[in-house]
Order: sequence, then C-alpha cells, then structure tokens
Amino acid sequence: MEIPVLKYVDILIGLALVMLLVSTVVLAVTQSVLNAGFARARHLRRGLARLIVHLEPSLMRQHADYLAKLVLRHPLVGQQTILDFVRDVQNDREIARAAKVQADPEVLPRVSPGAVVQREELAYLLIELAAGEGPLMDPMDTGTTPKTVADAQAALAKALQLSGVEDPAATLRAIRQKVVENERAHPDQPAARWRADAIADCATTDFIGKLHASFDSTMARVTDGFTSESKLWVSGMALIVAMAMQLDAFQLIKRLAIDDSYRDGLVAAAQKLPDNAASDERAKESLELLDSPAIDLLPRIATATPPWGAVGPYLPDRNAVPGVLFSWVLLSLGAPFWFDLLKNLLKLRSLLAKKDDEDRTQRNTAQPPVPPSNPVTTGGQSAALGEAGDLAATGALG
Repeated sequence: MEIPVLKYVDILIGLALVMLLVSTVVLAVTQSVLNAGFARARHLRRGLARLIVHLEPSLMRQHADYLAKLVLRHPLVGQQTILDFVRDVQNDREIARAAKVQADPEVLPRVSPGAVVQREELAYLLIELAAGEGPLMDPMDTGTTPKTVADAQAALAKALQLSGVEDPAATLRAIRQKVVENERAHPDQPAARWRADAIADCATTDFIGKLHASFDSTMARVTDGFTSESKLWVSGMALIVAMAMQLDAFQLIKRLAIDDSYRDGLVAAAQKLPDNAASDERAKESLELLDSPAIDLLPRIATATPPWGAVGPYLPDRNAVPGVLFSWVLLSLGAPFWFDLLKNLLKLRSLLAKKDDEDRTQRNTAQPPVPPSNPVTTGGQSAALGEAGDLAATGALG
C-alpha cells in the first residue's frame, strides 16, 4: 500500500523545483537591472557621503556627495568601462574636452563607480586627496585640476586639519613608508593589514577616530538599503515573469497530483542537484535543469488559455488570475529559499522512501508463526484452551 505522505512530498518537491527554476530567471533579470543601474554603488555613495559629512559638517556638507563620487571612481576602487575614451585623440578634440572640464560642475573620471570600499582604503584615499596628490586631482587626464576638484580638495584638507591631520602630505608619506616597513616585518600578512596598521600608527587622530567609529554602522545601513531595493525589484520581476509565462501555481499543483510520470520526472531531476552547491553555483545548476527532457516546463505549467488570448498579451485568463498571483507570491520568496526548501524535502523523501521500502519488504516476506500467548496453564492443562482458559475451573459453566 502506497504511503500518501510520500506522494504529497513528491508534489511539494515538484513545486519547489519549478519555482526554483523560474526564480533563477527572476534573479538573473533582477541582478542585470541592479548592475546596469549601479544600485550597490549608489547606496555606497550615499553612505560615504554621510561619513564625509560627519568629519566636519560645516565644511563638508557642500562637497560630501561629490567627494564620495570621486572616491568610488578612484583607480583602486572603480572599474573600467567600454565608455572610456581612447587617449590618443586629435588635438582639437582634446582642447574642446579640456574646456568642457572647466565648465562641468562635477568632473568625474571615465570609469564606473566601485561597489566595495574598505575602511583603510577610504582613509588613505581621503588623506591622499587632501594632500593634493593622486589621480583624482586630474580626473580627466587633461593635465589640469578642475575648479570643482580644487574646491573640494581645499575643504577636505581644512576638515582634516581640524581633525588632527595638520599636514596631509607628510602624513601620506609616513603611511607609505610604514606600509613598506610592515611588509618587510610581516611578509605573511595581507596587504590590507599592512595598510591598516600603517594608517593606525601614522594617523592616530580624531579623523581616524571619527571614521572608525561610524564606518561599520554606516555600511550596515548601506547593506540594508540595497537589500530592500533588491527585494522590491525581485517582487516586480516575479510578477512580470509569472504573467509572461502564464505560471498558474494551482494548475501546476493539480498537474503534479494527477500526472505520475510528470511528478516522477521532476523528482528525478531534483535529485540531480548537488547537496553542497555553493551560492554562486546555484543559478548555474538550476539553469542546466531547464534543458532536462523530463521537465518540459513551459508546455505543462501553462494554463489552458494561450498567452496571446482575448484578455490581452501576457495577461492571464480571468480564471487563472488567482493561480498567477499565488505564483507571484511564491516567486517573491527568492531562489535561495526554494533551493534550501528543495534540499530539505529531498532529505525527508529519502527517509520516507526508505521506510516505505522496509515495510514493503516485510509484507512480501514470509513471517514465522506467532507463538500462543498462554503456552502453559495451572494443573498442566494445554494452552489450546485459548484466551478464555478453563471455564469449568472457574464455575462459569455451572
């Protein structure tokens, strides 16, 4: 006799696998949109601007956002893009570009903003900029320092002086020398440790104290902001994908309940997923399953109404709206949720299947006869009297 619980678990496994595959598509589209819009860099820029303002609010409030943009486009932090111009251009174009630089209120290097900056990197880059050194002083490589950069550099240098860094240039030279000394003394340590120790030794001022006290909490707020925006994008993309694919979760569950071959195919495909797949490999593993002939995803999960029905393009039939909306809710949970749930369901199924096999084997195997419960009675009478015993001995027959 088949255990109904095992069938229900298989239905959940099929549902989880389909949601994992579609959630992978949602995740890929969402990541592309966020990367194209530099969402991480945008949230990081706001966090860095708050940190810079905290150094000296009266001086840095006007230049904080621009300085944050410059820092994120430093060659040590930013990323080169295809929008970068070739350096060997004609002289007239170079002159025209130089004239534009002087009129541009916010001159920025021709690179994409970075999405990660370490605490010691930020301290070093701010000191470098305050000292009037480094590539940020000439962001467009024209040989001149734009007025906006010069004004921001002057305000930053004054703010650092008020915070204890009297001579940014001398402090910068001391840090560089200390980094070399740390590398010689501790070659086994990472470069970030050499730089962090050098900054702590050579720039132990109120500037470093303010930066260290606020950096971690500010970055935590940056992470929260990016996570919230990502969830909104995932929810929006999940709705679009669910409607475009006509993904009716109720029809899918019904199909899994009545179609044994389809359910078994999904379970077999789910069992191919590795148990210890890394986070960055989950999308690849899921997308590979889309090519499995056992899944045949789109034709089976689509509703009876064609995608281009009378309701309109990519709009579900009126009867399928609840199922599509339920699919939207399920997809909004995200691919990591469905991956973890699928793994747990597969573990539960293995236990139930093992128990089912043991019970089936026991039923199909001849069992030895069960001995009687009362083999001997008082007075040496036979146990064949059964559970009632000797009724004459009790007077029950009289």
